[in-house]
Amino acid sequence: TLLLTEPRELGQLMLSAPRILRQGLETSLAKKIEMLTDNNKQKSKEVAVAIIRKNPALLVASNAVLEDRIERCPADEDIATWLLPSNKGRRKIVQQSAKQLVREEPILASLDKVAPFDSLTKIYPSPKFAAQELGVTESAIRRACGNGILVGGNYLYSLADYSLILPKPPKTDAPSPAKTIPISIFCSGCSHPSDSVDVARGQSRTGGLAFQVFTDSSHDHAQFLQQFSIAAESCFGIRVPIEIDHDGSKLIAVFPLVNPSKNRCELKSCCDALRILEALLKSKRNEKETLYDIKVYTDSNYAWKLVKSKERLLELGSYFTSQEMLSHLDMKRHSVNIDILHPLIRSFNRLNGQIEPLESAHRAFDNAKVEFVHSMDGISRNKGGLGYVKSLKRQARSAAMWQFNREGNLV
Repeated sequence: TLLLTEPRELGQLMLSAPRILRQGLETSLAKKIEMLTDNNKQKSKEVAVAIIRKNPALLVASNAVLEDRIERCPADEDIATWLLPSNKGRRKIVQQSAKQLVREEPILASLDKVAPFDSLTKIYPSPKFAAQELGVTESAIRRACGNGILVGGNYLYSLADYSLILPKPPKTDAPSPAKTIPISIFCSGCSHPSDSVDVARGQSRTGGLAFQVFTDSSHDHAQFLQQFSIAAESCFGIRVPIEIDHDGSKLIAVFPLVNPSKNRCELKSCCDALRILEALLKSKRNEKETLYDIKVYTDSNYAWKLVKSKERLLELGSYFTSQEMLSHLDMKRHSVNIDILHPLIRSFNRLNGQIEPLESAHRAFDNAKVEFVHSMDGISRNKGGLGYVKSLKRQARSAAMWQFNREGNLV
């Protein structure tokens, strides 16, 4: 009837006049085409269809209204021109932007951040429907679409998001930082008494943590160490007053959590190193032309197994809760120490500029990048490096012993 050769043409017609779906094929649509064919000068069905394509609203008018409009066409005017769309008599409406129209697009939920169609979990009819089911606002749904933000354990996309079809081009216009400041922070943890078969199970145990930061002279070195010292002290309730360097580059503290085993203390030192860095860099968010290139060194083989893959940490960081994160780990809860690993990964992601989930109260940093390095890979063994690593471990052990004796004196 409408002489359409491609599905796309039918789609465009439907979008222009959705109420066409309520019209009868023989009693309404075919009748209108016949009326327009009989009243154009060429008596051509093709001309009639061309009139319809220019003004699809004619199809949703009643037969009587269309017949009346045809009869009122002046004799000296072509019917095709007479029936063109007109604003006469229409109410003024607010022009909808493309972004507003997208709001009614279906919303796709996917587990895959890179290839959404490979792991679709659900399709919501609209942002409003998705918001009701997921328990968030419509604005939160729209903000999450295509931005790599997790909502309810899934990434959300709108059908109008071209990133589903075309790969994103590399950013070539982003200015490179004018200044790069390298920061190295060594961390170590230890428990007392040590995890040994000679120690009775259930005996009281304490833990200690030690940190030392290094940077170069490309900026105000003394001021930076002072800022590091203030940030480090703000992160710990109990600091140990032993072997502290006066320049502020070192901090020794007590393990603040329960069950201070060797593994937990070592992993906690990595976690708190990132905590200190976040506290330090909060005041430097406006330094857009400066990049803080950070390396965190750990002497723990246990912690290194968990943090050595940057890609894996960034992937796990997309899961906001510890339960979601734990379900994607191939290790048992007790061996992972999820109460420490979870905040470590979340902090690692923020420092690497990853977008925070909607539920988060924190903000990502856009002027820093962080990676973990094993201490043995970052030192020069023939220049006293090994002795330095062992010294930091001794200081962590001293902190654990200091707290053990302190608790013993309180009993």
